[in-house]
Amino acid sequence: MVLITGSVLVSTPVRAQGRTLGSRYLPVDHWAYEYLQRLTARGYLPGLNPLVQPYRRLEVARGLAGLAPDTLRRPVADWVRMLRRELARELELLAAPAPGAFGFEVAGGARASTSRRLDPTRPLDDGSVWPNYRVAGWFETGPVAAETRAYGDFYFRDDPDGGDPGYDPRTFRGGRTDNAYLSVLFPFGSVDIGVLKRNWGLIGTPGMTLSDGPTPYPQLGLELRLGRVTLRSLAAQLDTLYGLRRQFVAHRLDYRHGDLAVSLGETQLYVYPTLLIRFLNPVDLLVLNADDDPDQNNALTGQVWWRRGAAVFYFDGMLDDIDANPGPVAEPPQYAFTVGARVTSLAPWAEGGVQYQQVGAWSYRTTPNEVGRYSHYGRGLGANYSDYDRLAVWADLYPPLSGLRITPRAVIQRQGEGDFRDPFPGGSYRGQPALFLGVVERTIRLALAGRYQPAPYAWLAWDVGPNFVRNKNHVSNARATDFGATVELGIRLMLP
Repeated sequence: MVLITGSVLVSTPVRAQGRTLGSRYLPVDHWAYEYLQRLTARGYLPGLNPLVQPYRRLEVARGLAGLAPDTLRRPVADWVRMLRRELARELELLAAPAPGAFGFEVAGGARASTSRRLDPTRPLDDGSVWPNYRVAGWFETGPVAAETRAYGDFYFRDDPDGGDPGYDPRTFRGGRTDNAYLSVLFPFGSVDIGVLKRNWGLIGTPGMTLSDGPTPYPQLGLELRLGRVTLRSLAAQLDTLYGLRRQFVAHRLDYRHGDLAVSLGETQLYVYPTLLIRFLNPVDLLVLNADDDPDQNNALTGQVWWRRGAAVFYFDGMLDDIDANPGPVAEPPQYAFTVGARVTSLAPWAEGGVQYQQVGAWSYRTTPNEVGRYSHYGRGLGANYSDYDRLAVWADLYPPLSGLRITPRAVIQRQGEGDFRDPFPGGSYRGQPALFLGVVERTIRLALAGRYQPAPYAWLAWDVGPNFVRNKNHVSNARATDFGATVELGIRLMLP
């Protein structure tokens, strides 16, 4: 039996002149999310849930419709103008609904790095330059929206931490289907089926349960909304390992009111030839009904976002497993969390933030083999690494040049030898530490990051700086000072 699954992402249904209008998504890799993060932190877009992406284009346009750039100070006015240019059609549609529309988009660019890894705090081997492209088509009519996108990226040939379903490792076939879905909105929610990326985390921060790290996967979802409460449910098909077909389900209940957003949820990864109906129930408490048929890996999730004046505080946590009845040799807990804060009042042209992240040594892999790991083609569904903690402090500076952001950043990272991609050593993790296996590599990175985007159709981003490493490659007392840099260039054209 062939399993086709999809994702249902429910946002607030968008109505214009009494009609519920379908709307395509802003993909989670869209440049607009950087601006949406800044505006949300300042309280300008209260209708958007800061803990769930992607957003629908009409959903964002509705928030922008009440913002007049001429009444705002720089740089906020520049951000609003940039987004309004991107969403000009949607803003017109809110005022005068049209019977339907279609269009095309072409994008291209390249990423360059001094390392095979694009994370400059984890350099590996020599880097290169990797071009990429996207070609997309879409249509919207009534409550229906559909989009498909062909995507090619030469980086997938060299990524040391994951594969890609779109090409044979020996030859590049030119791309794969990406961000392809059919979505139907109702007055109380929506249903989608397709292949998508999503991020269940703070805007701009990879979620601990679902992040934008893995390549898109086929998924089926449902979203139901009642007042300030939204129920989201997702069923997905992951890559097949050792001939075993892996499925993933996630349910979450969101509450959003004013400057507070709270979410509680659960996930289940299981191995079975077909999608099991019992896991499609969005109100089933999976943690209470877990059994050994089929093999299952359950996790609980929680998120909080709170805005207080000019400060935003957030928490994103995942509890994979905990030994509630430890025997003579206890099992270490498997967990991951991110906690942080952002202050927007340093100056009109400056804001700052701090973030701490910790992922346990055994997180995302509570079975002895690779089948039970939280990953898709080698990349983590949540965090892309395990057995580490990282403290980052930064300041975002906005000079008078419109579209320019400069970000000095300091990062302190400790990385153990645990990796969710590896099988359990000795087949068990009982009696092992919960964090930092083996020799811990310690890295201090001082970087200057930034982005320059003069228009919606072109941008340049960079992250450059030295790494001061102790116990390099997990060798005791091995020290090194490395220079790491990543650069991204992108251009895009939308028709009409």
